[in-house]
Amino acid sequence: MSENAIQMSTARLVLERFPDRSEEILRLYDKIDDIRHICDDLALAIETLQGFESRIDRDSGSEIRDFKDIIDKLHAELIELIDADH
Repeated sequence: MSENAIQMSTARLVLERFPDRSEEILRLYDKIDDIRHICDDLALAIETLQGFESRIDRDSGSEIRDFKDIIDKLHAELIELIDADH
């Protein structure tokens, strides 16, 4: 997968969670390394959570809770960084 395709996938996943902050995220993604890293981590966590949620062959309850917690923490961290840029 090309770097551009990875960035588009990351952007789509993150922007779906923050539709009201999408312009700010897009503006800051290439400007602030910490925001880019959080967005990348958040996209990976969302993809991983979706994988656990789609599994029906075994109990993934603890993993689902863990990844929801990680996503909530990354969400809060991203909002904090965006707000700090103002």
